[in-house]
Amino acid sequence: MENDNRWERCVKNAMTFLRNNPELAEFVRTFSNDETGFLWSADPRLGTIEKALDADGHSGASFACCLRACQSKLRNVTLEGPPTDAVATVTAPDNNGN
Repeated sequence: MENDNRWERCVKNAMTFLRNNPELAEFVRTFSNDETGFLWSADPRLGTIEKALDADGHSGASFACCLRACQSKLRNVTLEGPPTDAVATVTAPDNNGN
């Protein structure tokens, strides 16, 4: 249960940061690189996002998973208006990578 709450908080923090930085939100929303994904991309915008979310204590993998969760949400919602409670529907990946 603790990990679920931590994951929800991490995704919510990322979404809040992205809502306040629409150019980075658009970058995450439209990001598509089958060779590197978020994890191995050298795009400097990812460094900017990573620094902003540093307090969440992400590993490289959890950072990439968090951005994928945000990407999914950004593709299904607009950036206008207050953050929704939809973050609670995003679940952390299990140990099998699902």
